[in-house]
Amino acid sequence: MQFVFQINRGEIPQEEYYNVTYDGNGATENVPNDSTDYTHNQTVEVSPQGNMEYDGYIFTGWNTESDGSGTAYIAEDTFNITEDTTLYAQWVERAEAQIVSIPFKDAFLSGNEYDEQTATVLGNMTYGMLHYIYIYTSTTPNITISQIAEVQFTPTSAYVEIIYKKNSTEIGYTDVINLPTNTSSQVVISIEVYQEGEQIAATALYLRKLP
Repeated sequence: MQFVFQINRGEIPQEEYYNVTYDGNGATENVPNDSTDYTHNQTVEVSPQGNMEYDGYIFTGWNTESDGSGTAYIAEDTFNITEDTTLYAQWVERAEAQIVSIPFKDAFLSGNEYDEQTATVLGNMTYGMLHYIYIYTSTTPNITISQIAEVQFTPTSAYVEIIYKKNSTEIGYTDVINLPTNTSSQVVISIEVYQEGEQIAATALYLRKLP
């Protein structure tokens, strides 16, 4: 007796691959590229912004929908891919910020003419610069930052973070600062403005006793 076995060999299924595409969503240069062919459920690590820029805007991350209504990712996030995926860059309009000094009696800003009998308007504080403010401490022994400076920005709907520091230690906008009692010392005040983690304005104020 002879036994005959017939084996039907089907086609070997082809492995399916997926791709990740990065869309600048307004940016056209230096958009990240991922040429990897991913297998089903393989882990994808999301690319950083790199050198991609969009004039007038700040990068905030990636999203599976161009309008930001999908799943959001930031650099080095991971996900398991199950289909071809496009990640769209997300942007917010860059705010314009300036740090403006406030008119303050018995003080003057270095470089400005002043009249010791009247209040002096302290000039605008340039981005990234430092300024010396000399104060009659005999009449004004302490102040708050809110008395000498404020941050103005547009659009006013923008979310910005403002950090105030006294001698490198973070303080509040209305915290009382004791001024120097002699001309050989000073108090250093810094004001830093951030939007989405990016610094958009900063200045330093050196508060000194007027000789």
